[in-house]
Amino acid sequence: MSCARIHPNTWGCHGVKVEVDTETEQVEIIRYVAVEVGRAVNPLLVKGWIYGAALRGEGFALAEEMIYDQGLLSEARFREYKVLTTMDSLPVEPIIVEHLEAAGPYGAEGIGEPGLVPAARL
Repeated sequence: MSCARIHPNTWGCHGVKVEVDTETEQVEIIRYVAVEVGRAVNPLLVKGWIYGAALRGEGFALAEEMIYDQGLLSEARFREYKVLTTMDSLPVEPIIVEHLEAAGPYGAEGIGEPGLVPAARL
């Protein structure tokens, strides 16, 4: 499980259950739960951010690699650097815990960073 506090009142926690093949070191995600705290002005949009953040975090952890050759990045062009796409998406259980933030508009907080930081740290 990974939790992140981005701003004084902005939180997100993600937990992942995995199976690891110790011979091949292949990792399979069994369950992914993402909890974001804040006022969801648009819950569908917030869930979309959570899904996207989980996919980026999975890519950071399991799929992406920067290979250097004599100090130079070998994938010098972006088209050569492979990232996960929606076709690689995993089942995520998004949970929104409503909490009003006095400083935010309509009691809302940001969702961009809080969804990504815990995912990347898993």
